[in-house]
Amino acid sequence: MERSRRYEGPRWARSALRLAVAGVGVAAAITMVAAGPAAHATPAGGAVPQVAPKAGETPALDCFHVEIGSNATFFAVRPLLDVVGVAGLELREQGSTTWTRMRETWGDVFRLDSNRPLRAPFSLRLTNELGVTTTYINIIPANWTPEQSYCGTGT
Repeated sequence: MERSRRYEGPRWARSALRLAVAGVGVAAAITMVAAGPAAHATPAGGAVPQVAPKAGETPALDCFHVEIGSNATFFAVRPLLDVVGVAGLELREQGSTTWTRMRETWGDVFRLDSNRPLRAPFSLRLTNELGVTTTYINIIPANWTPEQSYCGTGT
């Protein structure tokens, strides 16, 4: 399967493009990126985790779109990232120290089926095709809703 080409523009434009694709809107996305990392917030109002940018650079935001049909026992998410490709995605529930591997279904959508209600907020750990792992702590808030995108920076 051929993956789409990576956007090679300036880093701030990639951040704005990801936010626009995530449903924030082009004007709002450009405003958020121009305002700098301290002004960013997820659509649900939670603060975006901060990572110190390199001198003169605003960190890029990575977004995850919660798919329609997600509920207390079924969680499906699609990473909207500027990476080589997603090799794996793991989820950690609130109060847990265990990472649970999510199953890739189709079109870079990852799902987790549970026999009990899942406890949000969720942290996600993504491994790209180059083997680089990035962790997003509490990227999906406790009050998440389907068909919503949540953005932040990983470590």
